[in-house]
This record gives sequence, C-alpha cells and structure tokens, in this order.
Amino acid sequence: MALNPAALEKATQFINEKWRSKTCHLCGANNWVINGYVVLSVGDTPLDVVLGGQALPCVAMVCKNCGNTHLINVFVAGMVAP
Repeated sequence: MALNPAALEKATQFINEKWRSKTCHLCGANNWVINGYVVLSVGDTPLDVVLGGQALPCVAMVCKNCGNTHLINVFVAGMVAP
C-alpha cells in the first residue's frame, strides 16, 4: 500500500535526518524509493506464524537499481504513535 502524503513526508524527513550514506551496499547506486508498508510478525521461534500477535510495522526503502531493501520502523521514525 502506498503511503499517504503526510506519512511520506514524515518518512522522508526521518530518512534524510538519519541516513548518512545513501549509497546502496549491494550495487553502489543512490536511487531509492519509499515503496509502502511492510508488517513483520514477531514470534518465539523462527518458524512461528503469528496472527494477531506482536508486529513491527515498517516502511520499505527499495533501491531502484538492484532491489536491495531497508526497513524503517514507523514507531521509531515518529510516523505512528506506539
């Protein structure tokens, strides 16, 4: 799902403040896009599939050259109150 304009602005502001080197570690490009939300479930073992449990909501930063993806936690970025 795409971010609404207010969320995109907050994510962009946070990333510009915190991300020192925007060079991709895989391909060396500097061509990123904020590609929407990713929600990671948190389980007790590596094979747990948790529905309705703890989750880590994130925004995906994707390198447009190679697809390398970084996840930014929306709580830490101040996009959503915990």
